[in-house]
Amino acid sequence: MRLFAWFLCVALSASACGGAADGTGCREIREDIDPLSVQHVLGAAEPIYLTDPPTSGPHASGPAVMGLFDEPIAKPAQVRALESGGVVVQYMTPLTDVGLRTLLDNNNVAIAIAPAESLPALVVATAWTWKLICDDVNLDAIRSFAAQRPSGAPGDD
Repeated sequence: MRLFAWFLCVALSASACGGAADGTGCREIREDIDPLSVQHVLGAAEPIYLTDPPTSGPHASGPAVMGLFDEPIAKPAQVRALESGGVVVQYMTPLTDVGLRTLLDNNNVAIAIAPAESLPALVVATAWTWKLICDDVNLDAIRSFAAQRPSGAPGDD
């Protein structure tokens, strides 16, 4: 009985994290909110985030960054975009955006697309407290993520 309880606990822990692959080459992860998410970063050194790339935490003030970028986006600006209900899609260099720019055609969700110097996979999309990790460029999975996950952001109206 004790062994069964242990297996059940492990199974529930794995499913609560949302880390299972879904057959798309991508997996979603729900992350805890960073308690420092109420802080604004004002020109100071970049804070340390609980996750990388961050899905919450200290953020820049002002307008959220959106659109296509040639350079990596600073983490405080990434979190500002997420806080406002946007999605940040990052890809490992030297991969070019490989069709990711077509995600900008979605008028319902503000999206920022940028290269990154290090990621846990080829493409990572983030929304407020959510992360989609993809081993390949899967535009359908990213579009679905972008349509569903920003709804819980503090600034999502």
